Amino acid sequence: MGGPVTQPDKTLVQVLDENRSAIMAMPKVIGVGIGKCDAELCIKVMVSEHDDELEERLGTLLEEHPYRIEVTEPLQSLPSVPEP
Repeated sequence: MGGPVTQPDKTLVQVLDENRSAIMAMPKVIGVGIGKCDAELCIKVMVSEHDDELEERLGTLLEEHPYRIEVTEPLQSLPSVPEP
């Protein structure tokens, strides 16, 4: 069944904090955050369209940390609602 599973040296939050600007600067990236991929936490990268080069760059940047690329429509913030 294989040898022991090694844990990454950094947490997902640390990796995301260190790489957020670089990821957001990549063409077609419209958002990034932490979410669930199957049953575990991962870094989610939202893009306007799939790009093989982007996937390769993310794999190099994020190394052994789990991530998922999701194609989505542009994100819009909701208008603020005054508190009662």
